[in-house]
Amino acid sequence: MELLGGSGEAVGVVADRSEYAAISALVIEGLVERWGWHDSTLNLDLKSFASFYEGATVLVAKVENQIVGCGVLIKERQNVGRIVRMSVSKLWRRSGIGSQVLAALLQKAKALGFSQIVLETSADWESAIRFYVSNGFTPTTVGDGDQHFVLIAGIR
Repeated sequence: MELLGGSGEAVGVVADRSEYAAISALVIEGLVERWGWHDSTLNLDLKSFASFYEGATVLVAKVENQIVGCGVLIKERQNVGRIVRMSVSKLWRRSGIGSQVLAALLQKAKALGFSQIVLETSADWESAIRFYVSNGFTPTTVGDGDQHFVLIAGIR
C-alpha cells in the first residue's frame, strides 16, 4: 500500500492510532485555513477520531516522519465506500500527495470489494471540486451546501 515519493517520503501508509491526534490537527488546520475558523460542535469526529473511525482505513502521507496528508475510507453500505477527511498540509499542496493518498484509498477500496466510492466537499470549494473531477469522480447532487461525487467501477 505504501507509495514512495522522494527520499524521506511515504504516502498511503496505514496510520497508527497514536497518530490520530496529529491527523485530526491537520484536518482542523485545513478547515481553519479554508473557513477562517473551526467549530468543534460541527466536527464531532475530530474530537474523538479513534472511536469515530474505528474499523476504517486511515491513511497518511509523511515527509521526514511528519504527517503532511491524510484520508479515511469508511464503509457506507454494501459495496459502497465513502472517502472522508482528505487533507494535505498547505506547504505540500500541489505536490501530488493528495492524488497519491486518494489513489491509495481507491486501491484499498478495490481490495475491500467496493464497486462504488462516494464523497463530498463544500459546493463552493472550487479547488477541491477540480481535484476530485480530475481524479475521475463525477459530481452528482448539491445539498446543504455540499457537492456530492461518485466513482463507479472506475476504482483503480
